[in-house]
Amino acid sequence: FVKECDRDITRDIRSRGLLVHQEQYVHDYPFCWRADNDPLIQYPRSSWFIRTSDFREQMLANNARIEWLPEHIKDGRFGNFLETNVDWALSRERYWGTPLPIWVCEETGRAEAVPSYAALLAKPGAGGAEVFEKAKAANPGLSADLRVHKPYIDAITYDSPFAAGARMRRVPEVIDCWFDSGAMPFAQWGWPHAGHEDFARQFPADFISEAIDQTRGWFYSQLAISTLLFGEEKTPYPHPFRTCIVLGHMLGEDGQKMSKSKRNYREPAEIFDKYGADALRWFFLAGQPPWTSIRYSERAIRESVPEFLLRLWNVYSFFVIYARIDGFDPAALLDSPGRLEHADLRRARGWSPVRERAELDRWMLSELHATAAEMVERLDRYDHYGAAGRLSALVDAVSNWFVRRSRDRFWSAGRADTGPDGNPDKLDA
Repeated sequence: FVKECDRDITRDIRSRGLLVHQEQYVHDYPFCWRADNDPLIQYPRSSWFIRTSDFREQMLANNARIEWLPEHIKDGRFGNFLETNVDWALSRERYWGTPLPIWVCEETGRAEAVPSYAALLAKPGAGGAEVFEKAKAANPGLSADLRVHKPYIDAITYDSPFAAGARMRRVPEVIDCWFDSGAMPFAQWGWPHAGHEDFARQFPADFISEAIDQTRGWFYSQLAISTLLFGEEKTPYPHPFRTCIVLGHMLGEDGQKMSKSKRNYREPAEIFDKYGADALRWFFLAGQPPWTSIRYSERAIRESVPEFLLRLWNVYSFFVIYARIDGFDPAALLDSPGRLEHADLRRARGWSPVRERAELDRWMLSELHATAAEMVERLDRYDHYGAAGRLSALVDAVSNWFVRRSRDRFWSAGRADTGPDGNPDKLDA
């Protein structure tokens, strides 16, 4: 730990007669909140910035037309963050990352941004690209994509337009990885150098979804970059996404946020092996609204198996057993080939108009169509929690009401067809 050196440093200064005064005092200091014993000291460094503060009003206007779920995030946590926006510190002093495409004159210190690798090689007196070619010759497996990364990109220099005889050299920094993630909507297509049709077809996104801590991360980086690039005259607001679903955090059974350092989580593979992947999916879908923090509960996952998954499977199994006993084949009832969709079945032999069917059948069909309509309406609003609840109610109605009260119809004599020994009521069921 760096502070352990204080005593040795003080002793050295005193021994050389340079110590004026010594005392201890308490003050605030930035440490990494993830590390129990942070060995690093923090101090300011010169950085490259994007002047996002000049676009604060445009970002606020863009945000105002985005649908946020839950709604309070728009003008609350995210809106407040935009209102206090400060310039984006773009550069990072690391090795891995997208190199900052800025070259500086070694004599005057003046800088310019280079828009592409091709533009770099076209600069007067450009040289140094052979460094990558030599590395490639020595290692044929070296990806061509690495030519624009460290250390090869740093070898390329060119004549300075600011001072005769001087060279332009790249700054050593790389770009903040949040800029990479925020550029995803267009960079994935190679835009603006390529991919214009793909970009136009899929931008802006219908929705994105991430956890609430991304208000200062991915949500912001996408909105900021998109607003910088596209004014309302180019791309009508909202962009780069129409809807943003903000998820709550996943909590451990102890109620604290799941964390690798706390080890308060279960390996997903263990849950899959014990209860099946669908049980975990249903826990997330039907447990509670997605924007609330979800407290992991193995009991709830376990209970979802008999309460929903097995109940649904048992309904299907009941139908298959008696359909096989009767040799039931809906395709055989068609006079011509069909896809067994609703329109095909309505022209099948033995089809009974709904108004002529038993009251239980009419109720069940009504529940089915009402559920389908409500689920579409809810899913169009990204309300999968409400949709899952409606689906669960339908499965309960099928299992505990329709199937239980229709067993005698499936067990009755006669086949489920229109033949001489056919049973129309069984066919309806």
